[in-house]
Amino acid sequence: MCAASNVNYIEVIKYSHINHIYQIYLNKIRS
Repeated sequence: MCAASNVNYIEVIKYSHINHIYQIYLNKIRS
């Protein structure tokens, strides 16, 4: 596995995690 794709994979994981937290945050505001 090359370093560049590994970094990209980490970025995708981070983005998914942030997006998930953001969705929970929106749900709390609405309810």
